[in-house]
Amino acid sequence: LSGFIEQSTSLKSIQISRFNRTRNGRNPTVNRAHSIHPLRPLLLSLSNRRTPLEKLTLFNNRLNDMSIRELADVFSRKPELTPLEIELNDNLIGSEGCLSFVKLLSDSKCSAKKIDLSGNAGINNICAKELSDSLKNNSQIEKLWLCGTSITTEGWNEFETLVCNICTSGHTSSTMATFQSKHSLSSLGHFSFEKEALLSPQLLKYLKCNELKDKGQVARK
Repeated sequence: LSGFIEQSTSLKSIQISRFNRTRNGRNPTVNRAHSIHPLRPLLLSLSNRRTPLEKLTLFNNRLNDMSIRELADVFSRKPELTPLEIELNDNLIGSEGCLSFVKLLSDSKCSAKKIDLSGNAGINNICAKELSDSLKNNSQIEKLWLCGTSITTEGWNEFETLVCNICTSGHTSSTMATFQSKHSLSSLGHFSFEKEALLSPQLLKYLKCNELKDKGQVARK
């Protein structure tokens, strides 16, 4: 299987969910999070491919911080082979696991366009700031889904600064600064009406503008 994953040009996506559950659907270790150790051979195979996988889905596997550190470490060695989409929603990821992605996302060679960390309640405002800072040199990420976490308005404001530079006085910066801001990020997740209220109108506007392909048009909005 490892050889196939490494060499196949037709393999586009891999999905593993509810890992280590019994046939009746119950989790034999319901009170314990899983390490990604059983999946390590799979991840190493992905890092040896010539082209990145289009999508890697590992949602609802009770993966913890140790698991995510191992996953991020594998792709940090060859960031250009990071899957274009990584779905890690509805696991047991906390701040430590989330921050392990910072190094990967900070690398300009990271090929990921979407990372889904939604539904992980342990992700907080500290994570939001670190993740936002990590994207300053990343022009690939378009979707970083963080809904269903513990991020509050304070954390979401970090992304407002990222997508459109704001002066400390509260006024929008120069046109040049606007062009230089991070115009690839267009989505932070699917929010309920109540949760969306935590995001400022300006941030929602910037994200919506970033869906436009003409970046010059984005800066003029």
